Amino acid sequence: MKQEYQDIILQECGAKALGYCQIVKVHLDGCYRPSVVVKHVMFPKEAEHPGGWKTDLSHMRKMRSYQVETLKNQRASRHDELDAMYNSQLKAAAGEIDRILNECRFKTIIHGDAKLANFCFPGSGQGVAAVDFQYVGRGCGMKDVVYLLEEIEEKQLEKRVPSLLDYYFTELRASVTKQMDFAALEKEWREMFAWTDFHRFLLGWMPGHQKINRYTKQLTKEVLRKVKR
Repeated sequence: MKQEYQDIILQECGAKALGYCQIVKVHLDGCYRPSVVVKHVMFPKEAEHPGGWKTDLSHMRKMRSYQVETLKNQRASRHDELDAMYNSQLKAAAGEIDRILNECRFKTIIHGDAKLANFCFPGSGQGVAAVDFQYVGRGCGMKDVVYLLEEIEEKQLEKRVPSLLDYYFTELRASVTKQMDFAALEKEWREMFAWTDFHRFLLGWMPGHQKINRYTKQLTKEVLRKVKR
């Protein structure tokens, strides 16, 4: 990106620096492909954690993820962010929640950063494409589902989530082989603590994040009661 464009973005947004990468669509001439999507990675000279504390752990982890396309999921606990959590009960249970998610019976390939901004939709609304795959790995599919559902506005979240989960499992059932014990898969995934895992991640990464809301806090309380049993 030209420096003049970077300066405009920084000025208009009141930001100090741009992020690590940008994704651009490049149109091609004389090629069988009309265009390609390119991910351009630029490491900043100085990296600051969005939570405000000084550490290079997150920066080094980001660099490593781009270099080797790591299979480690983004929401795995990082020591500096875990230490920053103010919810002592959730902090104490973070390891157990992570163990339960990692030891689930039914695993799939997960995107690892399934926010709405990483999905592209055509004008027709038919079909979808995904980008930003540096956190792809093997794990519980509910991690991606929870991350995506968190894009819903807080006022609509509690009302819409049950029906959207029902829709998700209906579509998933139609996509898996008949040999799959789908009833067992659905039961396990619905009981998974992925929502609290995401909530825990936000509390450490950016405690004031808008996605930390009344609904996720209530689900966290329910999960913590189960963990104590």
